[in-house]
Amino acid sequence: MKKLYVTGAWRRWSRLAALTAALALPLPAFAAAATPAEQLNEVFGYIEELHVGGTSGEALRDAAIQGMLDALDDPYTQYYDEETWQSLHDAYEQMMVGIGIQFAKTDEGLRILRVYADSAAEDAGLRAGDIVVRVGGKEVKAHPLEDLTNELLGPEGSEATLDVVDAASSKTKTVVVTRRAFHIPSVTHTLMEGGAGYIRIDSFSSDTAPRFGEAIRALAEEPSLRSLIVDVRGNPGGYLDAVKGVASYFIEEGPLLHTTDRNGVEVAVEIEEGSEVGVPVAVLVDGNSASASEVFAGAMQDYGAGLIVGSKTYGKGSVQRLLPLQGGGGLKITVEHYLTPKLHKVNGIGITPDKLASHPLDATITALREVGVSSVRAELRTYETAVNGAAFDHVVNVIREGGRVYVPSQALAALTGGEATWDGAANAVRIDGGGRSAAFNAGTGLLLRDGTGYVDIGAFARAFPQAKASSSQDSVALEWSDHG
Repeated sequence: MKKLYVTGAWRRWSRLAALTAALALPLPAFAAAATPAEQLNEVFGYIEELHVGGTSGEALRDAAIQGMLDALDDPYTQYYDEETWQSLHDAYEQMMVGIGIQFAKTDEGLRILRVYADSAAEDAGLRAGDIVVRVGGKEVKAHPLEDLTNELLGPEGSEATLDVVDAASSKTKTVVVTRRAFHIPSVTHTLMEGGAGYIRIDSFSSDTAPRFGEAIRALAEEPSLRSLIVDVRGNPGGYLDAVKGVASYFIEEGPLLHTTDRNGVEVAVEIEEGSEVGVPVAVLVDGNSASASEVFAGAMQDYGAGLIVGSKTYGKGSVQRLLPLQGGGGLKITVEHYLTPKLHKVNGIGITPDKLASHPLDATITALREVGVSSVRAELRTYETAVNGAAFDHVVNVIREGGRVYVPSQALAALTGGEATWDGAANAVRIDGGGRSAAFNAGTGLLLRDGTGYVDIGAFARAFPQAKASSSQDSVALEWSDHG
């Protein structure tokens, strides 16, 4: 009985509380039917005018917009306020504010790899090869790279004080640089040893197609050009028109992709009056090649215009429109899904390469071999890897121990054009490539470290006559020639 009494009392109290709350203010008259937009505006107005919390209209707007976007369950439809809207455009165009260098952290400090044109760093006389040892009085060795990067970027018009070891004189100097906007080119190119033209596309920006054309024409003037490698690894995408412009250098005519809108209407985006480069082409991709990069890779694969090399791409098969809003800011909204020219789905699937190579060095060397380059030279530095004279920002770990130099077996296998496998029965790593096979165990040059097999470069060179290996304090040089 006691239990029933308590429950009944609670119900009476609940009804009383609800009645009291409802009678605190007069009930509004019955409202006529309203559209969802009208009802949203009505609620917005009541909260802004009456709610005891005094929430600002801007906060309500942002919350309402975000709530609508969350209901779409689409990570690519996003709202940007005025500041982040400008940042989005700057990102697409690769505009940044800072001193204008590309760098890598080494034991000595921040090694400058590149000084961007028309940047504050260029005006200050900084050059590739210089070592930054202090940033704003902070010792580079004692601070995380993220902190140092933020110091170098900073707000426009502010000053950065750098202590720099000059590459030419080895003398330390203090340089004061005023941060300003600078542009990172979306396309860079070089001619690799062996006659492979190398073009890297970091993003598909508004300047990508004309810069790509300049790169193609410059490489075409090289008498030793025999092939072409286009690298879109780590390229997150960009503008569809930019992809179309680049693809038109390889595809004469036909659909670049097929789009499908919310009503199921399919439209082909056509390439017209394109061309062909006339040399073997490889396209490098990885798991961070997304969106516009996948449009390019999918078209190249479907038309047989280039061999796709690397690891499976990200899998973003949708198209967004950028819509400025009247009150400032803007909306990026998904308007279509797309399929490749041969109607292959990309969204959630990605592009599967013709030649799989998961490690960056392996992929680069594989691409060279696929376009006909038979001699490969890789220089493994503490801050980058150079392959046939072209520099890449990935680093291959090198272990120096007991007077020997050890390199991951996977990297050595890539050099041979083969593969490295673990032979559990023999406790050995086996490298098969170049028409030969060799096993390395603890007594013949194998070092196991953190689940990775490292092989002594001297033992490797002795096992494979086509290979040469040497080392210095700062780097390891590996060479391979199919001609022995």
